Amino acid sequence: VQAWLKSRGYAGMNIGSRTVKETFTPGAAAQPMDAESARLDRTVTPREMARFLADLHRGQLLAPEGTATILDIVGRTVGDRLALSLPPGASVRHKTGTLLGGELVSVNDVGYVTRPNGAVIVMAVFIKDSPTSVAHATRDKVIGHIARAIYDDIQLRATR
Repeated sequence: VQAWLKSRGYAGMNIGSRTVKETFTPGAAAQPMDAESARLDRTVTPREMARFLADLHRGQLLAPEGTATILDIVGRTVGDRLALSLPPGASVRHKTGTLLGGELVSVNDVGYVTRPNGAVIVMAVFIKDSPTSVAHATRDKVIGHIARAIYDDIQLRATR
Protein backbone atom coordinates (compact mmCIF):
# COMPACT_ATOMS: atom_id res chain seq x y z
CA VAL A 1 0.00 0.00 0.00
CA GLN A 2 2.79 2.42 0.88
CA ALA A 3 4.57 1.80 -2.43
CA TRP A 4 1.30 2.39 -4.29
CA LEU A 5 0.67 5.65 -2.40
CA LYS A 6 4.21 6.84 -3.13
CA SER A 7 3.84 5.96 -6.83
CA ARG A 8 0.72 8.17 -6.94
CA GLY A 9 2.50 11.15 -5.35
CA TYR A 10 1.49 10.58 -1.73
CA ALA A 11 4.91 9.92 -0.17
CA GLY A 12 3.90 11.73 3.04
CA MET A 13 0.81 9.58 3.61
CA ASN A 14 1.14 6.52 5.80
CA ILE A 15 -2.21 4.86 6.48
CA GLY A 16 -0.51 2.09 8.42
CA SER A 17 -0.63 -1.66 8.12
CA ARG A 18 -3.15 -1.83 10.96
CA THR A 19 -5.54 0.49 9.13
CA VAL A 20 -5.36 -1.63 6.00
CA LYS A 21 -6.04 -4.81 7.97
CA GLU A 22 -8.90 -3.26 9.98
CA THR A 23 -10.52 -1.70 6.90
CA PHE A 24 -10.24 -4.51 4.37
CA THR A 25 -10.35 -7.72 6.43
CA PRO A 26 -13.93 -8.83 7.07
CA GLY A 27 -14.55 -9.21 10.78
CA ALA A 28 -11.20 -7.74 11.80
CA ALA A 29 -11.53 -5.77 15.02
CA ALA A 30 -9.33 -2.86 16.02
CA GLN A 31 -6.57 -4.00 18.35
CA PRO A 32 -5.24 -1.88 21.23
CA MET A 33 -2.19 0.19 20.38
CA ASP A 34 -0.34 2.71 22.49
CA ALA A 35 -0.67 6.32 21.34
CA GLU A 36 2.95 6.78 20.24
CA SER A 37 2.91 3.65 18.07
CA ALA A 38 -0.38 4.76 16.52
CA ARG A 39 1.02 8.21 15.74
CA LEU A 40 3.94 6.63 13.91
CA ASP A 41 1.74 4.08 12.13
CA ARG A 42 -0.81 6.54 10.73
CA THR A 43 0.43 9.88 9.46
CA VAL A 44 -0.88 12.39 6.93
CA THR A 45 -1.49 16.12 6.78
CA PRO A 46 -5.01 17.46 6.29
CA ARG A 47 -3.93 19.02 2.97
CA GLU A 48 -2.58 15.73 1.64
CA MET A 49 -5.67 13.84 2.82
CA ALA A 50 -7.95 16.36 1.07
CA ARG A 51 -5.89 16.02 -2.13
CA PHE A 52 -6.16 12.23 -1.89
CA LEU A 53 -9.93 12.37 -1.36
CA ALA A 54 -10.34 14.76 -4.30
CA ASP A 55 -8.29 12.50 -6.58
CA LEU A 56 -10.27 9.48 -5.40
CA HIS A 57 -13.57 11.24 -6.04
CA ARG A 58 -12.46 12.20 -9.57
CA GLY A 59 -11.65 8.55 -10.27
CA GLN A 60 -7.92 9.20 -10.65
CA LEU A 61 -6.66 6.60 -8.18
CA LEU A 62 -8.60 3.37 -8.55
CA ALA A 63 -10.69 1.46 -11.03
CA PRO A 64 -14.40 2.37 -10.80
CA GLU A 65 -15.19 -0.67 -8.62
CA GLY A 66 -12.45 0.23 -6.13
CA THR A 67 -13.61 3.84 -5.99
CA ALA A 68 -17.18 2.69 -5.39
CA THR A 69 -16.04 0.41 -2.56
CA ILE A 70 -14.17 3.19 -0.78
CA LEU A 71 -17.06 5.63 -1.23
CA ASP A 72 -19.42 2.97 0.13
CA ILE A 73 -17.22 2.54 3.21
CA VAL A 74 -17.13 6.26 3.96
CA GLY A 75 -20.89 6.40 3.40
CA ARG A 76 -21.42 4.02 6.33
CA THR A 77 -19.47 5.97 8.96
CA VAL A 78 -21.31 6.61 12.20
CA GLY A 79 -20.73 10.01 13.78
CA ASP A 80 -21.59 13.57 12.96
CA ARG A 81 -18.45 15.65 13.31
CA LEU A 82 -18.44 17.25 9.84
CA ALA A 83 -22.22 17.20 9.65
CA LEU A 84 -22.99 18.75 13.05
CA SER A 85 -23.46 22.33 11.82
CA LEU A 86 -24.18 21.91 8.12
CA PRO A 87 -27.43 23.33 6.75
CA PRO A 88 -30.38 21.15 5.73
CA GLY A 89 -29.91 19.62 2.31
CA ALA A 90 -26.17 19.03 2.72
CA SER A 91 -25.12 15.37 2.99
CA VAL A 92 -21.89 13.87 4.27
CA ARG A 93 -19.87 10.74 3.44
CA HIS A 94 -16.90 10.64 5.77
CA LYS A 95 -14.49 8.72 7.98
CA THR A 96 -13.85 9.77 11.55
CA GLY A 97 -10.78 9.01 13.59
CA THR A 98 -9.95 9.20 17.29
CA LEU A 99 -6.60 8.56 18.93
CA LEU A 100 -6.54 8.36 22.71
CA GLY A 101 -3.14 8.73 24.27
CA GLY A 102 -2.58 9.45 27.93
CA GLU A 103 -3.57 13.03 28.67
CA LEU A 104 -4.11 13.95 25.01
CA VAL A 105 -6.72 13.12 22.38
CA SER A 106 -6.49 13.64 18.63
CA VAL A 107 -9.64 13.52 16.51
CA ASN A 108 -10.42 14.03 12.85
CA ASP A 109 -13.09 13.73 10.24
CA VAL A 110 -12.42 13.57 6.51
CA GLY A 111 -14.78 13.16 3.62
CA TYR A 112 -17.21 14.60 1.16
CA VAL A 113 -19.94 17.16 1.75
CA THR A 114 -22.49 17.29 -1.05
CA ARG A 115 -24.36 20.55 -1.49
CA PRO A 116 -28.04 20.54 -2.50
CA ASN A 117 -27.02 21.37 -6.09
CA GLY A 118 -24.90 18.18 -6.23
CA ALA A 119 -21.51 19.92 -5.98
CA VAL A 120 -19.06 18.06 -3.74
CA ILE A 121 -16.74 19.71 -1.23
CA VAL A 122 -13.77 17.69 0.07
CA MET A 123 -12.95 18.33 3.73
CA ALA A 124 -10.23 17.14 6.10
CA VAL A 125 -10.35 18.55 9.63
CA PHE A 126 -7.84 17.39 12.26
CA ILE A 127 -7.55 18.34 15.92
CA LYS A 128 -4.25 17.16 17.34
CA ASP A 129 -3.27 16.73 20.98
CA SER A 130 -6.36 18.14 22.70
CA PRO A 131 -6.32 17.72 26.50
CA THR A 132 -8.53 14.94 27.82
CA SER A 133 -10.17 17.56 30.05
CA VAL A 134 -11.97 18.86 26.92
CA ALA A 135 -15.27 17.04 26.37
CA HIS A 136 -15.50 14.84 23.28
CA ALA A 137 -18.66 16.71 22.26
CA THR A 138 -16.69 19.98 22.30
CA ARG A 139 -14.07 18.65 19.88
CA ASP A 140 -16.85 17.30 17.65
CA LYS A 141 -18.55 20.71 17.66
CA VAL A 142 -15.28 22.43 16.72
CA ILE A 143 -14.97 20.14 13.69
CA GLY A 144 -18.61 20.85 12.85
CA HIS A 145 -18.07 24.62 13.03
CA ILE A 146 -14.98 24.40 10.85
CA ALA A 147 -16.91 22.34 8.29
CA ARG A 148 -19.70 24.93 8.29
CA ALA A 149 -17.20 27.77 7.80
CA ILE A 150 -15.72 25.95 4.79
CA TYR A 151 -19.20 25.22 3.43
CA ASP A 152 -20.36 28.84 3.84
CA ASP A 153 -17.18 30.20 2.23
CA ILE A 154 -17.65 27.98 -0.81
CA GLN A 155 -21.35 28.87 -1.02
CA LEU A 156 -20.46 32.57 -0.87
CA ARG A 157 -17.80 32.23 -3.58
CA ALA A 158 -20.27 30.36 -5.80
CA THR A 159 -22.75 33.24 -5.65
CA ARG A 160 -20.25 35.88 -6.74
